[in-house]
Amino acid sequence: MGRRQKHCNNATEQTTQTALPIKLEQDSIIEHLNESTCLDSLTMLTQGIVETLGFSDFSFLRINRNWYTGEPFGLLTSLPDEFIAPYSNERLFESDMVLSYCRDNIQPVFASEIYDYIDKAPFDTALTRSNRTIIKTYKRFGYVDQYILPITASNGYGNVMLSLLDKNTRKKTFRENVMKTGAQCRLLCKALDQITTNRFQEQFISSNERLSELNGKSLEALILLIRHDNRISEIAKQMHISPITASQHIAKARRCLGVKTNVAAVVKAFELGIIGFNK
Repeated sequence: MGRRQKHCNNATEQTTQTALPIKLEQDSIIEHLNESTCLDSLTMLTQGIVETLGFSDFSFLRINRNWYTGEPFGLLTSLPDEFIAPYSNERLFESDMVLSYCRDNIQPVFASEIYDYIDKAPFDTALTRSNRTIIKTYKRFGYVDQYILPITASNGYGNVMLSLLDKNTRKKTFRENVMKTGAQCRLLCKALDQITTNRFQEQFISSNERLSELNGKSLEALILLIRHDNRISEIAKQMHISPITASQHIAKARRCLGVKTNVAAVVKAFELGIIGFNK
């Protein structure tokens, strides 16, 4: 989990000019968050909804299937840099049992239920020491618990997780608020998954995930792109689809390959061995 990076300069201005959705429903949440122009503004818009729900902070992240090997995963959070830096630099995420739980489960859970079990373990290992360090860090910043909401990623590759926190609040009060807002929290998690998947692929979708989606029509369109010298009309004719649909398939191929032009997509596909020369 890397440190947050600054992605735009006008996030604060944009957020202050945008009202929160009147109803915390799926469509209105997505519409509201889609007003973001970068990850900074998305963070601020999300924070506004989180505070409306009665929480002080949040983290949203995508857990790649091989996260435990150290491959980075997307992170959107309002937690202070002073909290994130040691968590990242000391690679505590590699041992965090909450992340391990979210990798393989989609049932909501309070983080304390996992951490308390580890903290009370009658043995001392690298795993328990790392998680006890995480527990102490949360407490030092005034977080008594977290509501952890994992769901299956909309693209079917791994899980995403929304963590909601409330600073300096009693555990009983925190859990009562979760009971009242649980449904809206789930809608927020789904909305963030959809937006980060569709609009911020470079930060939230690993290259392996993107390449796994390069198949079927998008791959066929990419191959025809070479044969017909980038002529969309000919590609559409060969695939028995409209030029607009053909363009959409090619656009998907570009996204999967992480490039911006058709020529770059073809070159990248050759380099990766996805397509080859016909002899």
